[in-house]
Amino acid sequence: MKWFKAITLALFLSALLSSLSISQDKLNEHTVQLDGQKKLISWVQPQNQAYDRIVRLAWDFLVKRVPVEGNGLSAYYTYCCLEQGSGKAVEWPHNPAGLAAMLVDSAAAYYAYSGDYEPVKLAQSVLDYQFAHGTTPKGWLWGGVPYASSNAGALNYRGSDGFLYSQKPNVGDGYGYIEPDKVGELGEGYLKFYELTGNTVYREHALACADALSSNIRTGDADHSPWPFRVNAETGVIGEQYSANVIGPIKLLAELIRLNMGNVGAYRRAQKIAWDWMMKYPMQNHAWSGYFEDVYKYDKPDNYNQYSALETARYLMQHPEEDPTWKQHVSELISWV
Repeated sequence: MKWFKAITLALFLSALLSSLSISQDKLNEHTVQLDGQKKLISWVQPQNQAYDRIVRLAWDFLVKRVPVEGNGLSAYYTYCCLEQGSGKAVEWPHNPAGLAAMLVDSAAAYYAYSGDYEPVKLAQSVLDYQFAHGTTPKGWLWGGVPYASSNAGALNYRGSDGFLYSQKPNVGDGYGYIEPDKVGELGEGYLKFYELTGNTVYREHALACADALSSNIRTGDADHSPWPFRVNAETGVIGEQYSANVIGPIKLLAELIRLNMGNVGAYRRAQKIAWDWMMKYPMQNHAWSGYFEDVYKYDKPDNYNQYSALETARYLMQHPEEDPTWKQHVSELISWV
């Protein structure tokens, strides 16, 4: 499990080190040291304990030391990030759905690695908060699904009002808008949490996400993904047309099909449409655009990111049976990033 998750970090460090002055520069306040092959030397010694130490420090911070904000909640409920040094919450659009999905993925993997259940309990509290404070009404076109963003510090998630951020106005989704790719990502997180705990509440939320995705899919083309990037949850008015990050919805639908849960026929149809589109367009033209919640709206898919490409590569490595040319595609994705 852990080497899949190390891909993004390894690629980032490789790119970073290529631009560093070896003798002078620092990385996270540590002097950069390289071995004879110019590979980064860990500042954690002995080096064979570096992975364990880093992940334990990260979870210790999340479980025990994240600051409580003025609204009475730990920062990760209502803020996207903290200032380095001061630890002060940053006034910037929050990303609750993506955060919760990644938290579940990481907590489940860490529990399998360590046996420590405290991160799982933290993930559950974040999921439960999303249920209560960031889910669209069931009668809407996109009903019973999570909002991807919110205003900084807001107790309820309803999409972010980008115009509030004077340093960069008009960023984010807009009030009442969701991101279908995050519906897929957190839907898969709900399903994973159901499989981990057996609690059927999470299964029902996963099914609601899958139902919304399968009933609102379209064929797509080079400028239109199978689901828009930003869409008004109640009316279906599209705020932005393109997101290459279809692997999250694909993972949710594939797992429900495997488990034979819900409307499997509709899920199978939607998964095939999304898979065929991904292979025809972003896998060929590398328009890996449309992921982050706090960016301007784009008319064309030219706001590239590494996340969607590498999550797709990770899925292909975990499921090589899905793609006969997975080795070629993974190599191309990593090279592109």
